[in-house]
Amino acid sequence: IIALMELAREQVKQQTGIELEPEIKLVGT
Repeated sequence: IIALMELAREQVKQQTGIELEPEIKLVGT
């Protein structure tokens, strides 16, 4: 599941140029 989150974050970063690190960390924990 962690890898999936990383993959999703990378895709979002490439598509929008915005990194949703805080949200990902919230979901991860």
